[in-house]
Amino acid sequence: MCRNIVEQLFFGDICPSEHIGNDSSEYQKAKSLLTDAKAKFSQCLSEADREEFQRLEELQNKAAGIYSHECFVYGFKLAGSLLMEVVGGNKGCSSINNQD
Repeated sequence: MCRNIVEQLFFGDICPSEHIGNDSSEYQKAKSLLTDAKAKFSQCLSEADREEFQRLEELQNKAAGIYSHECFVYGFKLAGSLLMEVVGGNKGCSSINNQD
């Protein structure tokens, strides 16, 4: 069954975070360098320090996830506002800043 984009979004068929950066050779290279550097650094640490470093990485990943979510939401609102202005011919002053 072929679903339109709104239906795909509703049913979870569209997941932008799964597609961003995955095909970029620059991203893959940076990710590989980071992974190697973390492994090398981790080898220099005591067991207690490795556990603390792991906790720091988890916090960093959580913060990055929140930031990615906020970027997606803002971008989605911006795209919707742009579309409304283009289609509606809104000549007024519009802003998506400070909107929930």
